[in-house]
Amino acid sequence: MRIDSSGNIYGTAAELAAISDNLANNVFYYETDTGKLKVGNGQTWANTAYKGGGGGMEYTAIVNNNIILTNTFQSIVSYTPTKVSTVSGWIDVATLQSGDIILIQVLYNNKIHSIIQYNDQQNMPMLAVKDITVYPGDTYSVEVKQTAGSQRNIAFKFYAGA
Repeated sequence: MRIDSSGNIYGTAAELAAISDNLANNVFYYETDTGKLKVGNGQTWANTAYKGGGGGMEYTAIVNNNIILTNTFQSIVSYTPTKVSTVSGWIDVATLQSGDIILIQVLYNNKIHSIIQYNDQQNMPMLAVKDITVYPGDTYSVEVKQTAGSQRNIAFKFYAGA
């Protein structure tokens, strides 16, 4: 298993299922062999639902795709809910290499909520975009662009739950 600088945990399904402690609140647990994701809620592994359904808040994938990065911001998700929703997701930055620089910005109602820069090869392949509550009629979006290095293809997946 690996832990990134935000405390998110990556491992095979078997490694993560062997966690005997309760899962830490709001920590992403990503199964590297299945692509499944759980978000810690203080419960055991068995009592925590995967994002995408099953128990507690129901999550639905709102986008699951990939994109070739360019030097202009490209939208990878734009979501306007009809009821109060929680949006979260992940971006796979495993393809980054030395000399690459990418920017990821999260927007709420077209205003920058956060912006993150990633340089060079990453030890942790998955960037977790933590839960944000989005209200009916408001718009949540994420944009990416590459400012240096060779053009890279990245995968991403975002979920909404209500």
